[in-house]
Amino acid sequence: MIKSFTKREKAMFFVLVIILLSALYYFSFALPTMNRISTADEKTAQLQDDIMQQTVKLKKIQEMQKEIEEAAQTDGYKTKIPDYDNLENVMKLLDAFLGSATEYKLSFSVLSEESSLLYRPIDVEFQCGNYAAALDIIQKIYTSPYKSVIDSISVDNDGSQDGDIVNYPVTVSMTVIFIEKM
Repeated sequence: MIKSFTKREKAMFFVLVIILLSALYYFSFALPTMNRISTADEKTAQLQDDIMQQTVKLKKIQEMQKEIEEAAQTDGYKTKIPDYDNLENVMKLLDAFLGSATEYKLSFSVLSEESSLLYRPIDVEFQCGNYAAALDIIQKIYTSPYKSVIDSISVDNDGSQDGDIVNYPVTVSMTVIFIEKM
């Protein structure tokens, strides 16, 4: 016996089939697609955040570079940080600067390293005819093309009367720290 369905049963059966097909479509295609879109949106937002952070870093680096360049230009000279083992060039430079001194002595201290930079301290002692000549040598060392720092400087008269350093010989002692890249 075959039962024939009423119009109402056929309509309910048709609605049930539509609901099942809709559920099948939703769970098979729509939901995975929405999940992928959501994941892609999250990745996009994360990448945009990363780009923004990198842009801020780049801007800070450019500002720092600009400040360094401005600082170098305001002193009226440009220095550079040479690569490791620039001692030969430093020695030639010091010999040229100290050529006008009556006598000089160099002592080398232990090298130190920090943040991929090498610090080469050199104790310099020299004698000049007067304070103006000593100041000229100190200024040449200070404005040398290689990055350096002058530390613990002292100027003494050489036993002249009344401590007159303008007209009598002076002895200068200082530590010059030359900086090099590792």
